[in-house]
Amino acid sequence: MSETTPVAVRSPDGSTIQGAFLMWEEAPDAPDAVRLELSFEARAFSADSDEGYFEALSRIRQVIEPEGYRILCFGASKGVYPSRMSRTMGAGGKAYKLEMSRAATMKDIVSIFDMDDSVVPVTLREQQAYFEEWLASLGRSINGTLPTQHVANH
Repeated sequence: MSETTPVAVRSPDGSTIQGAFLMWEEAPDAPDAVRLELSFEARAFSADSDEGYFEALSRIRQVIEPEGYRILCFGASKGVYPSRMSRTMGAGGKAYKLEMSRAATMKDIVSIFDMDDSVVPVTLREQQAYFEEWLASLGRSINGTLPTQHVANH
């Protein structure tokens, strides 16, 4: 069974166009994966992922972002990123709104398909870079180890 939710997309010329996400918690031909389809302007892009909706959204973004399109939802916003735990909630459709130097809490969880005025559409690379900067601001790194401190010899 699938579910549809509207989404806005910023086109390369800066205008906003209406689109829709179509979501399957079980992809029709891959029951261990989710399927996400984004449609707008008579175009459709889909991706399956056994890692959840955020990963499927990332795969779609890899295709449309080089053309200049930006999806206007939390899943494609600066300062929003899933944790390992949130990737397992709601088939990976949840993520945290992140603030530098502050650990995320349960109140920071958002649906990656929702949006409000705080959405800042960025590329996948920019979103990943913000996440890495946020981790560093907490004294962590992407692989969970503490950052290396360089000490000069005098």
